[in-house]
Amino acid sequence: MRSIRAIENSDVCILMIDATRGIEAQDMNIFQLIQKNNKSLVVVVNKWDLVEEKSQKVIDTFEAAIRNRMAPFVDFPIIFASAMTKQRIFKVLETAKDVYQKPQDTRGNIQTQ
Repeated sequence: MRSIRAIENSDVCILMIDATRGIEAQDMNIFQLIQKNNKSLVVVVNKWDLVEEKSQKVIDTFEAAIRNRMAPFVDFPIIFASAMTKQRIFKVLETAKDVYQKPQDTRGNIQTQ
């Protein structure tokens, strides 16, 4: 499968979650592959432009749901973006670069609580 090889050959993985659907089983399967291969992670909640209410409370709820589903792994950034409107696309790339540039002893280890 192409995604398995892409994960194996990467240093930092970007996991895209659809804001209109939430975390689905396929997202969790990909997350488990990232974890199994000891890769660093950036979670991107895509289609943020389609979410009607973008209050801090909604953002906090999304983040809590993502971290709850991926527990006990907590040390990864979450970015709310839109590929369609190009909202925060550069932030995704900058964050992936920052994660890559972390010291080698912490990179690739999704920290647990």
